[in-house]
Amino acid sequence: MKAIVANVLLGGIFGCLSWANSAEAHTLSVSQPASIISFKFSPEKLPVMPKLADFLSDILKVDKLKIEPEKQYIWRDNLDYQIIPQQENFDLGKGYYIYEKDKSKIILGLQDTFWSTEKKQQYWGITTIRQWGKNSDIKVNLSRLNYLKSAPILAAGSSALTISGGGEKNLTKRSDYTQEIKQLRGGITYHRGIVKQVTMGVGVIYDDFLTAFTQLTYKSDRLPIETTLSLLAKDSQVNFYSHIRYKPTQNIILNYYYNQQKKQQFDFSWKVISGLTFTAKGNTKNDSLTTGVKVAINNPYLNISANAAVDNNNNVQWNLKSQIGSLQLIYNSTQQQRTSELNIKLINSQTLKIQCVAFIKYDDQIIPNQQDFTVWGGKFQSINKKDHQWSVELGIGSGSYGQGLIASGYIALKPNLDLRLTYQGISAISDETKFKLQLKSKNHHNNYPTSENS
Repeated sequence: MKAIVANVLLGGIFGCLSWANSAEAHTLSVSQPASIISFKFSPEKLPVMPKLADFLSDILKVDKLKIEPEKQYIWRDNLDYQIIPQQENFDLGKGYYIYEKDKSKIILGLQDTFWSTEKKQQYWGITTIRQWGKNSDIKVNLSRLNYLKSAPILAAGSSALTISGGGEKNLTKRSDYTQEIKQLRGGITYHRGIVKQVTMGVGVIYDDFLTAFTQLTYKSDRLPIETTLSLLAKDSQVNFYSHIRYKPTQNIILNYYYNQQKKQQFDFSWKVISGLTFTAKGNTKNDSLTTGVKVAINNPYLNISANAAVDNNNNVQWNLKSQIGSLQLIYNSTQQQRTSELNIKLINSQTLKIQCVAFIKYDDQIIPNQQDFTVWGGKFQSINKKDHQWSVELGIGSGSYGQGLIASGYIALKPNLDLRLTYQGISAISDETKFKLQLKSKNHHNNYPTSENS
């Protein structure tokens, strides 16, 4: 059974990879060969799955997709919808690339499963979402896709098909692919708006066992409430999940989650005034409660964005990003780590479309061992958004393992995709020399602002 499911999901994964790399996707400029695999369906005879044939014909194409195991390809996140933001993960090997066009969405890389699992919630793979019908665009956080907590809500007659599959490890790295197949997970779901306020979903999931998935979502047009009921059935066991979303105004949101294992969660957000938001979240599984505040100030003279949160164990986490004229300060603090960065803009030539920035970065690692690491240097980068953007950074790193050169550069391949090369002669944890070749989303840089008006 595992071999059959593995073959089906692997076929879907590499088919979707080919579709993402095709000329239609516009993520890479490659020639589109003729499809060597074709299917002929009659959509009129399949009212439950409208236009499924179009979706299959899109993804079942063989393209010149080649991933060399000698190189490391890494995708970086470009979205973060957490109410209380966490410390940014600087391990670029644990990220993802998102592509969206019209009513199609693809995420490739490290991501959450859209179902509840007893294993790690994250796995490395690919997820595609294809939608049909009017007003069918699903507003979801692709990097943390979870239909049990954020189910699709579709207009009557609209539909969406989700296919997801992958393994425990980065599939683009050299590894034992036999072991990867044994660790394969994935699922297929189909959602359809059956009446004005009700969306129904059905599907199947493979996560060591085949699991049936059924879901019903109701969005009231009179009360500010959305309710989702989900059932996951495997063998003789049925797990029940529920989610209630209460939004009395545009500034207040309350989410409540419950499952059969007596685990209850909630999160709350209240935008008191423009630039001031209170947040809270709790979980009965580990008896945790966290409250926080978010402040944002934006005017021609000063830009400040700050978040602070404290839990019931008095652990404090906060971050700050501010800019006054040519000076920019970024600071993050958690129980494990403190990081700070100071940038000073030295040159901003509108004629040459070049900007020069001097910087100093400090990283204080608290857990597991007290270590600090400092980098100072300079950066040249383009400020013209109409042409290819680029950046070259050169610095000297200093820490417990001595001093060394750190250099990096990137060029924008597409509006939302960069190619980056990094050389690291020293780090906070070793003096090992490292080279990295990265493909990463461009929307999450911590660079100095590069707008022409800055």
